[in-house]
Amino acid sequence: MPAGHGTRARTRDSFSRGFRQKGYIPLSTYLTNYRLGDYVDIKVNSAVQKVGAQQQLCMPEPVKRPQACEC
Repeated sequence: MPAGHGTRARTRDSFSRGFRQKGYIPLSTYLTNYRLGDYVDIKVNSAVQKVGAQQQLCMPEPVKRPQACEC
């Protein structure tokens, strides 16, 4: 059988929940207030199967620091 090419293909370990982290999702996850300009990490909760970010969005990116101006 050929390998799948879907959005959750080959994500058995990256989308799995940790030890003793399985079960219901706390309400504080949904009730957190964010303001415009806040830096937010996208973390996929595998318990919610209706929507999920792609694997490319969940990989850590290197920190981009602003360049110092030599004016």
